[in-house]
Amino acid sequence: MVSASNTVGMSAIEATDIYSDSDGVTASKFYSAIPFIEDKVHGVSSDAGGVYFIMSDYAYEKSVGGPFFRDINNKFDVANELTFYMFSDHTRTEEYRYGFHGPYALVFTDGAAPSTSNIDFDFFQDLDLTGFTTETERGTVTGTISDTSNVLGSSDIVVTFCNDDAQY
Repeated sequence: MVSASNTVGMSAIEATDIYSDSDGVTASKFYSAIPFIEDKVHGVSSDAGGVYFIMSDYAYEKSVGGPFFRDINNKFDVANELTFYMFSDHTRTEEYRYGFHGPYALVFTDGAAPSTSNIDFDFFQDLDLTGFTTETERGTVTGTISDTSNVLGSSDIVVTFCNDDAQY
């Protein structure tokens, strides 16, 4: 996975929205190449400790753009800010989804980023929250992709389903 852009030490080249380093590498102030589905830990830390937002596997499926959306996720040398930016509306390609966003957790540590596997979101299954899709309400899809011409090569395959309420 490509990490979020780190603009520390870079110079602004386009109205402080695009940055460049001495090797000509550029980075966006806003956008990251990391889709939300692969970006489940957001945090800041110091010698005194750390604070992190941890997203569950389903945290983004009912937000606009869904789990494959890419948005603001970059680090700056001006300030440390911890935010959980579900959707900025910078590049919306579909109608808004106002469904249940989450679950997610705010975790305080000694500084080290926690593993998502250390956070137990199972209790959400029994809370009867409006808009939350429980495990028992979820289905499964199975199938096979044939690529006899080897067009895909060794590429990862991602299949997504969406409707007005969610994207999976």
